[in-house]
Amino acid sequence: MLNSGALAPHLMSYCSAGIGASREQPPSAGCAGTASITAATATSAPSSSGRPAPAPTSASVPTSSSVPTSASFLPTSASVPTSASFLAGAAARGLVRATRQLALAATSAALPAPSPRGPLPQPLPQPLSGVRHKGTRTNLDEAAQATGLSKPAVSADLMSRVKDAGLVRTAGLIGGKWTEVASDKGTFDVLNPATGAVIATLPRMRADETRAAIAAAHSVLPQWRATPARERAAILRRWHDLILQHQSDIAALMTAECGKPTAEALAEIAGGAASVDWFAGEAVRVAGDVLEPPSRDRRMVVLKQPVGVVGAITPWNFPMSMITRKVAPALAAGCTVVLKPAELTPLTAIALAGLAERAGLPDGVLNLVLGDAAAIGHELVHSDTVRKIGFTGSTAVGKMLAAGAGAGVKRVSLELGGNAPVLVFEDADLELAARGIVASALRNAGQTCICANRVFVHTAVYDKLAEAVVGRVRKLKVGDGAEPGVHVGPLITPAALDKVTAHVHDAVAKGGKLLVGGGRPEAAQLAGGGGGGGGGAAAAAAGNFYLPTVIGEATIDMRCFKEETFGPLIPLFRFTSDEEAVLLANTTEYGLAAYFYTRDLGRAWRVAEELEFGMIGLNEVAITSEVAPFGGVKQSGLGREQSKYGIAEFMDIKYVCMGLGYARPSDPSSDSSTTSSSS
Repeated sequence: MLNSGALAPHLMSYCSAGIGASREQPPSAGCAGTASITAATATSAPSSSGRPAPAPTSASVPTSSSVPTSASFLPTSASVPTSASFLAGAAARGLVRATRQLALAATSAALPAPSPRGPLPQPLPQPLSGVRHKGTRTNLDEAAQATGLSKPAVSADLMSRVKDAGLVRTAGLIGGKWTEVASDKGTFDVLNPATGAVIATLPRMRADETRAAIAAAHSVLPQWRATPARERAAILRRWHDLILQHQSDIAALMTAECGKPTAEALAEIAGGAASVDWFAGEAVRVAGDVLEPPSRDRRMVVLKQPVGVVGAITPWNFPMSMITRKVAPALAAGCTVVLKPAELTPLTAIALAGLAERAGLPDGVLNLVLGDAAAIGHELVHSDTVRKIGFTGSTAVGKMLAAGAGAGVKRVSLELGGNAPVLVFEDADLELAARGIVASALRNAGQTCICANRVFVHTAVYDKLAEAVVGRVRKLKVGDGAEPGVHVGPLITPAALDKVTAHVHDAVAKGGKLLVGGGRPEAAQLAGGGGGGGGGAAAAAAGNFYLPTVIGEATIDMRCFKEETFGPLIPLFRFTSDEEAVLLANTTEYGLAAYFYTRDLGRAWRVAEELEFGMIGLNEVAITSEVAPFGGVKQSGLGREQSKYGIAEFMDIKYVCMGLGYARPSDPSSDSSTTSSSS
């Protein structure tokens, strides 16, 4: 059975973390353990991505005398020089760009600190948005020191990838206002995993901003849930259309921050947009019930109503579709949302929020908080105002979120770890099976919760299947996802690269046969000379690349059997009977997805029913769709996303009994004491 292992001591510290604690999550072994809610103390310690945290500077770490209180997470007029000469001089040096008037700096009031259980704050003041920094880190640091602020930045390389520069923001969204400065002026970097280069610096938001976002979502909830379903659906459809109109820009951002090939990014965008369109339709299909009453002096109806404010926490491996799967049904149901995207991939989320704004979504209905996962997660889980948590990420973190939500009897839906098996029976179409195995196992460099992790092959066809798989793997191109023709991009962090390396070494040490791959690529093996234009050797060293690897004669004592690798590794195990295959497949604490190949109809039904997984692919690995329920059993999660079942996760059921009072006294049915059952 799988074991959370060494992560447990680190992860269990989350639930007792203080609201303002500065903590970061160690690398997770689970599904995209990106939505990192736990972490070790952050100073110069490695972050959840395996990167060292930036060293404190005078621009990013205020002194004790200048640390803002919870009542002032936006800067006051005294914190920013506003003279025309200052702005002109700064712009001339290429440090800043005036994008809007800075009139608000002199008049904005401090935001009162909302209590999670206290009254709502006054309407949010407009954030400081008159100065937008772009350019290099050096220019950013100099400008930040000149203004006394730590301001966001975007690299020139990232800006060159998009046509609509308005999609690239360096801010969170709270109550309809784009907020570029965190309460403590802290920032965090977003890196391109193919090159290791910093592509953006964003505000590291914490508890203050999260409470403000929750308050904003709560304040607009009555208006949004009272909006007719057709109007909500129309806004969602406009959002859907805008996403497709800007899909090339969104794909460029996604590839830059998470590394997946452009073709995969575009496929994710199409699927994510389909979710928005689907739930736009579901918004007008929500229906209650009229019940047959036990007596004629009453009527009984069942209503479905939005659950309330939703906290959505999403991972880095699908930075677009994991958002739309949660946000679209929530909005369709009439809920408002506070979204916390992964720190590794926030740029896609920012672009989506901007397009939702353009689609006409009212201010405060969708809020976006970036940064400190521990502080943000703590506020979302423990706030009495938030009534629902939707999370995709590691099983270990999901357990803690469920435990924290349980204290407030808060509804949760969790999509967690996978470790998916593939079973290839002796009567299978081997070419079809090989194609499906490679496509599933190496999608997004093996970094998906439903990718093929363990391949079990009947011994009678083992050698032929192995040969077919290896032949397909050898044809794949590895490199920067932005390069044409790339099939396999980089892993998300150096820590992820280390884990794959450890799994391969463990398998070989325990008798596994290395059939192809098994290490980091040389510069000549990377498509486009390593990407990034910086030279193949340099790119190969800086990027988190690992060659697609196939291990033959894998055994159950190997780590790749017990743990979810989350990388480009395909281990091939043998089996001799149907019973053994099903037993091996089910020997895991996870139960998200499973696949098998056979032509036998009787075996197909039997195996499909015996596999302990929430989703089954029979002779098919492309199983996800907006029309089909997505979710797992066992420790792979709770609830379902997508399909007609998805919107139910965001709705409460209310029963209403209406006494009509017209029954005659002589009518026995009028005696409520004889018709009501005891509770």
